[in-house]
Amino acid sequence: MASKNGKPSARRAGAGACPACGAAVAAAPATSVVRPHTADLEALLRGSLNRRECAACGQAFVLDAPVVFRDDETPCLIYFLPEADAGRRARAAGEMAGLAATAFAEAGNVPPVCRIAFTRRQFIEKVALHLRGLDDRLIEYIKYQMFRNPQQKVSAASSELFYDFSPGHSDRLSFLVFERGTGAATGVARLPLTVYDELAAGLAGDGALGKELGRLFPGPHVNVEDLLA
Repeated sequence: MASKNGKPSARRAGAGACPACGAAVAAAPATSVVRPHTADLEALLRGSLNRRECAACGQAFVLDAPVVFRDDETPCLIYFLPEADAGRRARAAGEMAGLAATAFAEAGNVPPVCRIAFTRRQFIEKVALHLRGLDDRLIEYIKYQMFRNPQQKVSAASSELFYDFSPGHSDRLSFLVFERGTGAATGVARLPLTVYDELAAGLAGDGALGKELGRLFPGPHVNVEDLLA
């Protein structure tokens, strides 16, 4: 989609200024999204949260501000930390467990889901998976197996996979394929939903898979990219 002046849309920016002309942006970015459904949650899932259009030049862009998703009913805290260096990412990941414990101190014996994401797509995906009741560790594990399976014809070197939460194909587990270089969507990869169901059953009934997932994803940053590094 292009802006009114014909420039590409959705450039990224720090909160407060247009990345094209530097004009000040009056509207402050949303920094928290809370379940149950709110306007901000709906905007996040549409991909429109913190998107702005500059009144001065017409450029559309994204305010890259940290955002926290919180669900008190099914205890979950997901932190989006964009444009952070490696040191800040490590510190934030280390602080997540303590933040979640404080946020859900009255949740009883239910351990909260605690996640951190460093890109907007990862953040939206994590929230969508939580809302669907899907275990993101299993989803990332499935992605890893897809990248390793030559029959899937999805290259980890050139492509990224993100869970497709759009309506339809209830019997399928669908992933949108994005090209790493351009960020453009290039296709859809689908698997039978039974692939996930079988892994979920194995996780519930056998401690071996749980230990394997704990080894692969020891912290709050649960992402296949860490397995491909």
